Amino acid sequence: MRMGRWWILGALMAVTVLTGCKEEAVAPEPARAVRTVEVTAEATEEAVTRTGEIVPMRALDLAFKVPGRILQRDVTPGDRVRSGDLLATIDPRDIENSVAMAEAEVAAAEAAEAAARAQAERQRQLFEKGIVAEAALQAAEAEAEAAKGRLNSERAKLASARDQRSYADLRAPVDGIITAVMADPGEVVASGQPVVQVAAGSAREAAFNLSAELASQAKPGLAVEVMLLSDPTVTTTGTLREVSPVADPVTRTYRVFVTLPDAPDAMSFGSVVEGKVLVPVAGRFTIPAAAITVQDGAPAVYVVDAGMKLERRPVTILRYETATAILSGGIGVGDRVVTAGVSKLRPGQDVTLWEAAQ
Repeated sequence: MRMGRWWILGALMAVTVLTGCKEEAVAPEPARAVRTVEVTAEATEEAVTRTGEIVPMRALDLAFKVPGRILQRDVTPGDRVRSGDLLATIDPRDIENSVAMAEAEVAAAEAAEAAARAQAERQRQLFEKGIVAEAALQAAEAEAEAAKGRLNSERAKLASARDQRSYADLRAPVDGIITAVMADPGEVVASGQPVVQVAAGSAREAAFNLSAELASQAKPGLAVEVMLLSDPTVTTTGTLREVSPVADPVTRTYRVFVTLPDAPDAMSFGSVVEGKVLVPVAGRFTIPAAAITVQDGAPAVYVVDAGMKLERRPVTILRYETATAILSGGIGVGDRVVTAGVSKLRPGQDVTLWEAAQ
């Protein structure tokens, strides 16, 4: 009898436990309807601006052909010159001394050649009289020819020294404008060391320094809008002519040149200008700014995957506009991005498309 009571009591307790477990079970959360937008490919252009300067299209670095100390420089940047104008002069005394030495060497060579010729003539006369052997005559004639050769060599040196006398003057080879001076009176310059730079003619172009990324996209023939920074109303359109193949060793930038066939007079050499070009941009997407959430302090978005669950992805934001965000990474064409209520969502959550229910 007692065992029967214990059995009944145990059965009641088991029923009670099972009932409690049923009451604690949580019902599954229903899928949440979310508003989304499908990411599409965009063909956009972006304005790229850089600051540069107006430079001559053809610039000549002029130098003396011989070394020396500069006595005078008659031009400054901005001066207009004509072909043949005197630009600078070096001390001619060293050159004149070279001429004097060459003249003395020529005089000595002339005397030696005359003596050798006279000796050869005497040996010929003695040979004809049978007084000397033929070998003596041949030696005298050979010495006369050698003396003549030395004389010709010294005369050539004298002509070269006299030519160098004109090298003391640096003259403009073309009509143009002085754009730079690299040496002042009193300085000693080497042969070939630039002293002044002259812009041949009046043709101008704009020069800019670009990063490696931008230089790789710059192609000859590209249209560039150029604006004078000191007066934004002064503008013109040029064409990209050349991209330097080698980066500057210090700045690691590439020099590019833009021809300006219709450059206004206000864009003189040395003027600071701004160049603008529209470049096509790929791999960028525009989504509503409300779609942006945060993951570990970085921007992210919720994407609905193929199983209708939420995936939170980090994204790269280029900039914000009035109601949109421009992204360059993290999502792709065809992705469906949640655009509203993102603060109340979590990764892995089941969702339905609000648009499909409408």
